[in-house]
Amino acid sequence: MTAATTTDRRKSSDRRSAGDRRRGADKRYVTLEVCPDELRLVLTVKPPGESKPFVVARTTPWRQDASSLLTAAGRKELARALIALSNEERLSGCDTSILLGGAYCVTRTASGATGAVDRQLRELEERGQHYLSLGVGQVSMAKRQYPLDARHMQGLLSVANQLTINCVAEAAHEAGLSLKRVESSVVSLCRAHRLLHPREDHPVLLVNLFEGGVTLGVADQGRLLLEYMPGGSPRPAETAEIVARHLSRIQRFCARQHVGQSAQIQHVYLCGNQEQIEQAAAGFRKL
Repeated sequence: MTAATTTDRRKSSDRRSAGDRRRGADKRYVTLEVCPDELRLVLTVKPPGESKPFVVARTTPWRQDASSLLTAAGRKELARALIALSNEERLSGCDTSILLGGAYCVTRTASGATGAVDRQLRELEERGQHYLSLGVGQVSMAKRQYPLDARHMQGLLSVANQLTINCVAEAAHEAGLSLKRVESSVVSLCRAHRLLHPREDHPVLLVNLFEGGVTLGVADQGRLLLEYMPGGSPRPAETAEIVARHLSRIQRFCARQHVGQSAQIQHVYLCGNQEQIEQAAAGFRKL
């Protein structure tokens, strides 16, 4: 004789996806950036039928009293903010990509002959164990290599504190999100730029603004060439001065890469909330 059993619907293996629950309703895809003080949500909504998809973008604070994410208070505050956001935007069960900004994730690149790239990546992995700015403890690394031509490769190495990844994954689980990917913000921005500007054949500068800092990324045709995070805690209004101070060095780096038809950076793209972008843009207009 077999005892009757009941199914615990809360178990992840028994959860239905957003698509299963909303057959005939809209489909929602979540991209969420975790910054030191705020969450940035980009929600792509595909209505049923022939209606065109649309995008919802919003920024919400998550850190209140915690000194950092890597504390018990930080983990609780992040989870609380994600749960509230999930309830407000109906995100439970949605496929989700979480992006980590420069304060939480460092990405380094290597390019050249295949053997040279292999050696550079090994050296970067060794150094990645000692990125104390990401927090003490074990680090997690993600590596990717792809060909540029028959003899040359490019490699990427992203490094994050394992506890940081655990924190965001647990918070996403508590909020009911279906986490599919955790990756570097600047790598994701490179892909987004390529989708929005597929014909731009020269390097561009991506400026990712966040509270207390800025990350600079050089992208070429969807590829990250360089990530740089200036020291200190620059304000958005100081961004133009920072870019002007480092631009000649960045231009020389691009010239050595022999990318595209032109190695010169011609456009700068600002990423952040509306207030940050307006302050940074005002600085560029003064140059």
